[in-house]
Amino acid sequence: MIYGTNPMAFSYPRGDGKPPLVWDQASSVMARGDIMLKKLAGKVLSEPVGVKADGTKTCHPGEALDGAQLAFGGAKGSNVALMVELMCA
Repeated sequence: MIYGTNPMAFSYPRGDGKPPLVWDQASSVMARGDIMLKKLAGKVLSEPVGVKADGTKTCHPGEALDGAQLAFGGAKGSNVALMVELMCA
């Protein structure tokens, strides 16, 4: 199954006059537009953010665009966990 790189945004009020906690991100390791910019600049990606048509990871923007983007993890996954915790509090 291939997932879309759906954007998501979240805001949580903090009270005491503090600004809200806010984040906005794609659900992929790197936004498609950023991959396209790397391709236009002729640059290689610093980490595999997509897979080739055969399913193997790649650091080449053109191959990632022709294949599929990888879903997020790391800090982005932590943001989703934080969102769930705050919504359930």
